[in-house]
Amino acid sequence: GEFSFENDQLIEGGVLDGLHNGIRYREVRQYRTRYHLVRFYFLTRIYSEYFESILKDFRVGPQPDVLILNSCVWDVSRYGPSSMMEYRRNLEIAFNKLDADLPPSCLVIWNMTMPLGPRIKGGFLIPE
Repeated sequence: GEFSFENDQLIEGGVLDGLHNGIRYREVRQYRTRYHLVRFYFLTRIYSEYFESILKDFRVGPQPDVLILNSCVWDVSRYGPSSMMEYRRNLEIAFNKLDADLPPSCLVIWNMTMPLGPRIKGGFLIPE
């Protein structure tokens, strides 16, 4: 983790709170110019209280023109034996909330998880 990368800023979490591989990990980054505002929120679950807090940010602050989402690997690998059923349910809840809270002009892009490489480093999977 770093405080800044390519002129963005770490707003909360990450190295400010200590890096770890737990389900409570948070990282919010922001890149701002005169014309653009880009925010990055790291999610460990597609729908949660944290997701609700992000929606609240959208309601009180500038609403996004584009929202890119990616959540799956942590959802199905960190939350126990019922994680697949919960993931499906949480997907539906999350997209219903996005539909209700975002302006119709907001483009929502679902970004699929990239394939895993042959040698995985770090704390991707928890021990079974």
